[in-house]
Amino acid sequence: PWKPVTAKGSVLQATNSGIVLQPGDANAAFKAVEKGKTRLESTRPLCAAQTGRVSCLGIQEWWVTVVVK
Repeated sequence: PWKPVTAKGSVLQATNSGIVLQPGDANAAFKAVEKGKTRLESTRPLCAAQTGRVSCLGIQEWWVTVVVK
């Protein structure tokens, strides 16, 4: 499952997206509250972490840079 999407700094403020997703899917909504640049990001494990199953320490990362003018 994806971890919650986070925003660095104070350029964006989290808000309710109004969308319901399956558990583990990523969804986020943000409102621009000041000018500047920020990064939205999330991660998830590449493999299951359960005992007795194939596992690994790999992480998939997603990010995007947002510029508010």
